[in-house]
Amino acid sequence: MEKEKQTREQTENQLAEDMSLFFETTGIPVCCFQGKNLIRKISHPVQDFNLPLLLFDGLPDTLPDVWYSYTPEYLYFGGLRLRKNNRILLIGPSMLFECTRKQAENVCRQLGRKSTDLTAIQNYFTQIGPHTAASLQAGLKLLCRLSGQNIPEEIPLLSFSWRVPYSLDLTPLPDPENPEDENREKVLLSCVTSGNLYTLNRLINEHMLNAATVRQLPLTAMRSFILGANMVASRAAMSAGVSYDIANAISGQYLERILQSRDAAELSHLFYQFFQDYTAQVSKLHDLSSDSPVVRFVQQYTISHLEEKIT
Repeated sequence: MEKEKQTREQTENQLAEDMSLFFETTGIPVCCFQGKNLIRKISHPVQDFNLPLLLFDGLPDTLPDVWYSYTPEYLYFGGLRLRKNNRILLIGPSMLFECTRKQAENVCRQLGRKSTDLTAIQNYFTQIGPHTAASLQAGLKLLCRLSGQNIPEEIPLLSFSWRVPYSLDLTPLPDPENPEDENREKVLLSCVTSGNLYTLNRLINEHMLNAATVRQLPLTAMRSFILGANMVASRAAMSAGVSYDIANAISGQYLERILQSRDAAELSHLFYQFFQDYTAQVSKLHDLSSDSPVVRFVQQYTISHLEEKIT
């Protein structure tokens, strides 16, 4: 009996050490669940609005050993089942980029929070910092190694739907830093042809990742739109000098994924991904490694005048 008690204590202490090491290494919050109960949490000392509990509750009832997911607001998180005691470690959530005002407003709406909580939600994700889906999966593999479990070759993506028992219609606060661009398509394609990843990421983060807009479109219509956007972005990349083989390979890869997509959130994520991939190829081609406005101006001016005769 005493030996079993010591073994349990050692296991608990090891779990606490593993969670602490993970958090110190990655900066990503990590929680431990026993069934549906949150029994341990290591995170930044800021209000988290019960997000770990709400995210865990929005997952399917049956979970694989390792998995990751994301919400319609692009909150990424993942998890790992500990076989020794059948507990679940949940890491996240985090965003791809810095949390914008629009994203914080969308999260507020889903959580039933008031507009006065916008700053606190932005602060929460600022403390965590941006993390890509790839870095989140790398974190899950790190947890597998720390817990002595096999590292999977592929980590499955799980569906997610909010189950918050309340909702709130927010009255938007004035946003002086949100100028409306009358021709966003032109700006997007300009980012592709100039290899301007900085502006592309900012534009998508501020204007395109709008969950409310996504839900208004029928899935079939949205899929057709994304297919067309993939084709247009591919042509824009080729016009900027990307080879046909590379552009065609990217286009074909996303064509299959778009056709297999299951919901609006996944389609929106693919839209973001292929625009970034095409733009990255042009950026490599022109060696556009600086975010300097002067460098971007010179690059854009040069590309726009490539076909003009030299006088």
